[in-house]
Amino acid sequence: MHRMKQNVLMVVAILLAAFCWNLTATPAWASSGQAKLLAKRAAEMDAYRKLAEYLLGLEIQSSTTVKDFATESDRIAGAVDALIKDVRFTEVRYFDDGTVEVEGKVTLSHVVTSLKKICDESYKGGKWKKESFDQIEKNTTLKTITVIGSGAARPTSNVPDPKTTPAVQSRQARPIQLPAVFNKYPPSARLEAKRAAEMDAYRKLLEQIQGLKVSSSTHVRDFATESDQIQSAIKGSVKGARIHDIRYNSDGTVEVEASLTIEQVIKTIKKVCDEVYKGGKWKKRQFDEISRRTEHKAVTVLGVGVIGKKPAANKTLVAVDVTTEINLPE
Repeated sequence: MHRMKQNVLMVVAILLAAFCWNLTATPAWASSGQAKLLAKRAAEMDAYRKLAEYLLGLEIQSSTTVKDFATESDRIAGAVDALIKDVRFTEVRYFDDGTVEVEGKVTLSHVVTSLKKICDESYKGGKWKKESFDQIEKNTTLKTITVIGSGAARPTSNVPDPKTTPAVQSRQARPIQLPAVFNKYPPSARLEAKRAAEMDAYRKLLEQIQGLKVSSSTHVRDFATESDQIQSAIKGSVKGARIHDIRYNSDGTVEVEASLTIEQVIKTIKKVCDEVYKGGKWKKRQFDEISRRTEHKAVTVLGVGVIGKKPAANKTLVAVDVTTEINLPE
């Protein structure tokens, strides 16, 4: 009897060890075709959300944005939504922890042309003129809008309707191998670490921009303190930063390299000075001095996030991303 108990305890110990090892390994559901499909859909939803945020925030005139136009009617809102869903996904990246990233691109000229068409075909009032949308290209330095959506699937909830699932899938890229430390955490933890690295990059960009010299004794931060509206506009400028590279390191850190051109910075500040600033101390032409007093053509920073570490609340930047997840059945 005693020997039987020992054998049972040994079996339990082996099973427990196997279970614990399984927690650190990539789960079976995460590597299934269904999980990859749903994680990709979640990533696409995340990309659509980010693109919507960006497009709806585009300025048409000094006090109006695309969001104001979109809310004119349900028909216009639906047409703008269709424009967002028209984004072209140029790259899909599969990670070995079951997460997926999709990269979507749309040219600014296509956005403007589409909005003008929507105005022409769906708008019946007198407030908006088709020609007004040409101002978007003058107010925006980016020629191509790029968004990266991230998605993960979790082992719960419903299976999508097979009738709406394509029978033939395009050839999938080989999963990107992540350092072993990332397998100790759920996929959403890696995405949170990536978000934290992005937010850290935005914070550092803002610090660099505010430290740029306008004259021998003044900096951009001095101009920013003139009003809350100016501060908000300069903070918002970092959302147009370009993400160059994302690196996953063996110590569990995620690095995001981002940059803004000095030309973008100057154009934004001059626009804010022209449209928001009401005082007499600052003149728009003064900000041309920034490029003369700066050696580099762009401000480049490296943001860092750590897997398993909750990012600290950031009151400086408002834009916070949320991991997009779709549930899977067990």
